[in-house]
Amino acid sequence: MAIDIIWDLLGRWAALFAAPIKDFNMLWIVIPLYLNWIFTEFYQEKKGTSFGNAIANGVTLLWVGADWGKTTVGLFTSGAIGFDSAFAIKLLVAFLTLGYGLLIIILGIKVS
Repeated sequence: MAIDIIWDLLGRWAALFAAPIKDFNMLWIVIPLYLNWIFTEFYQEKKGTSFGNAIANGVTLLWVGADWGKTTVGLFTSGAIGFDSAFAIKLLVAFLTLGYGLLIIILGIKVS
C-alpha cells in the first residue's frame, strides 16, 4: 500500500539523522553539513546571497578535502590500500580540494 511506502521512506530519512549517534566517526562530516545548512537557511533568508555564502562554501570544501585526505591516509596506514597511482590520485584530489576551498575563503575575505 502507499502508506507503507511512505512510512518506509520516512523511516529511512529519519535514519540519516540517527546514524551519527550509532557511529561517532560520522560526526566529522555531519556536524559541518548541519551547521552549513542551518546558517545558510538563516542568513540567506535575511541577507541574500553574498560573499559570506562563498566563504561558507569554501569552508565546506576545506572540510571535505581534509576528510578525504584523512580517510585516504588512514586506509594507507591500516594496510587497506597500497602505495600506488590510485593512492596518489586520491591524495592529489584531496589537496586540490583543500587548496580550492582555501582560495575561495581568501578571495571571499578580500572582496568583502
